[in-house]
Amino acid sequence: MLKKILLLLVLAPFIYFGLIMLASESGEVVVLESQNEQGELQSTRLWVVEHDGSMWLRAGDDQSGWYQRLMTNVQAGQAVYVTRDGERFSPSVVSDPSQAAAVNALMDEKYGLSNDAISFLMGEYRQDAVAVRLSR
Repeated sequence: MLKKILLLLVLAPFIYFGLIMLASESGEVVVLESQNEQGELQSTRLWVVEHDGSMWLRAGDDQSGWYQRLMTNVQAGQAVYVTRDGERFSPSVVSDPSQAAAVNALMDEKYGLSNDAISFLMGEYRQDAVAVRLSR
């Protein structure tokens, strides 16, 4: 019995992170490339929705690593890139907190159970979410 409990304790983190990866990769995913502090492009895979004629991303909060890199790049006038449906482009980027509720609702509608699973597993309830508009 003790061996089974120990095995479960050892496997639990792998199961947890596996479920997060499975849920986060379901549905449409875009790749955002932004420069890190060393000037190297760093890729982040993110969900995307359409709203008001633009693409929108959502950060869990304004302390998210990819969001911080993105906004630092934008403020420094550095190009960022998005790949969607095999097309890579450099969008204009605007953080718009007033659209967080709308983007949350669209993410929930588009990604459904996967969105719920990520919220549950990550302990995020999207009240601190930050909406980011991408325009061509």
